[in-house]
Amino acid sequence: YKVTWNPDGKHLAVSGDAGTNSATQRFLKFENQTITQKDFGVFGGVDGFSWHPSGRVFSITYSSGIAVYRFDKTQGIVAKLADTKRLGVWNKWTDWSADGKYLATGGPDYGSSKNINVYRFDLESGLLTDLANCNIDVGFSIANGGAWSPSGKYLAVACYTGTGKKAHVYKFENEKLTLLDS
Repeated sequence: YKVTWNPDGKHLAVSGDAGTNSATQRFLKFENQTITQKDFGVFGGVDGFSWHPSGRVFSITYSSGIAVYRFDKTQGIVAKLADTKRLGVWNKWTDWSADGKYLATGGPDYGSSKNINVYRFDLESGLLTDLANCNIDVGFSIANGGAWSPSGKYLAVACYTGTGKKAHVYKFENEKLTLLDS
């Protein structure tokens, strides 16, 4: 489960496994110390959630994909913009770059796919473009979490490789990831 504040400070998102009402995503509006709730979505469990820096869009990861949605703050309505199936990868996390132009995601690699992916995102059109130069396979391991640096020039990824836990730092330049440590 994860709870995340929208950059506007007035909305929260709570994500996780489906409860008794089958909702895996719940939005809370926090205003004048009052909370109102709206349930949304059934994905079989939401593992990762991240607000776009604009607060108008969010991304989720679920068992075999990532999805990007537009969020209407006034009405609490959501509309799907993109959905990407990544077969062979259990998507565990998602993180937006500070400028909102890039979305990184990752999880375990079961031998059929890359376990770190970066996408270019266009806020106005909602178009999500897979950057092939940023699809990284760190071997049979689990990319448990990732985070962009505030400058957007680096992506740090926490991995478990079977021989221990490790953090990788990648330089992001010209839409390509380059490993700085190993």
